[in-house]
Amino acid sequence: MRAAFVCLALLVCALRFTPSAAGSVWITPSCDGCCSYSTAVGSTLVVALRADRVNGTTSSPVSIAAAEDPGVPIGSLVQSQVSNNTHALAVFMFTPLPLHKNLSMTVLFNTAHDNTTSSLCLRVTVLAPNPFYAADSLNVSTSLAAAVNCPVTITVAVEDAYYACDIRVSRMRAVSSTGSVSLSIPNHIQKRATSQRRASLTLEFVPAFGSESSQYTACFMGSDAIGMQMLAEVCVTWVVSKCEYCSGSGETLQYIAQLYAGDSNWRRLFNMNPSLVDPDLIFTNNKRLVVGNLYRVARGDTLVGLSQRFACSLPSLLRLNPDVSDPSNIFLGQLLCVAPYTALGESAAVLGAKTSISSAV
Repeated sequence: MRAAFVCLALLVCALRFTPSAAGSVWITPSCDGCCSYSTAVGSTLVVALRADRVNGTTSSPVSIAAAEDPGVPIGSLVQSQVSNNTHALAVFMFTPLPLHKNLSMTVLFNTAHDNTTSSLCLRVTVLAPNPFYAADSLNVSTSLAAAVNCPVTITVAVEDAYYACDIRVSRMRAVSSTGSVSLSIPNHIQKRATSQRRASLTLEFVPAFGSESSQYTACFMGSDAIGMQMLAEVCVTWVVSKCEYCSGSGETLQYIAQLYAGDSNWRRLFNMNPSLVDPDLIFTNNKRLVVGNLYRVARGDTLVGLSQRFACSLPSLLRLNPDVSDPSNIFLGQLLCVAPYTALGESAAVLGAKTSISSAV
């Protein structure tokens, strides 16, 4: 029995210390089955490959090579870095083209040493772009209210989890207060900003004096930077309201009264803006002011009759209403901006009683 045990022990030792056949094994990447990777069109996937010799005493080098079947995809490169009798290093680089979008591809690599081969499987999925309008920007068609000299700022941004993005103005349209149509917005500024996975476009525009009742539309279209996936167009429309104005730096009530009414009657503006506490205030930029009252044209109204009713001049009415191209042609229901005369000491309530401004909208 003792002799049998000794023989068994000697056999185990012989098996443990007897070198097995030479070969090589994959060290990196390390995974079970096929190693999976995801990438995007235009982005370079880099996979480091390493195979080490196991056992054997031969001086033949360890090698790494892509298998001919199925081969490597277009746009890829296998670069050997080290190949000696202990290990091999190589790099697999793949930059997908648009034709690879939404495809999964398998690449096989072989490592060989002393006529012994071991295989490695890589499965590469090229993700399709999925751009979307960012939550912190305009993402639905909408309408905005604007006023003369008040800056309009619209920002639209596009994001994607894997792709660089792009955003552009797809179309513009301007309908003036007199009805003329233009396919551009005058004096607008576009500011573009891009980061790795986001693109934004800001449109800035300041409605000019005389653009009251004009309507402007700007439409935007987002996509991935390559243009493989286009988003639906989003549009914003804004109408320049009457009877409102944003001050410029250094302006006074007297200056604004002259601009709109052609006179220096600042009291009219002071009464229309109860938030003002100092009539001699020198404004900074973008103080929103009311410069008149909205009045809806009733049956039988004429501009001459309204100028007499509200104790304001006909030229003043025309300056406040640039959409009225023919003083003799106003229509029932039309909205007009009127700036009634305000005498020294009259309050807005008294003025309203005198002019029956209750018919205003």
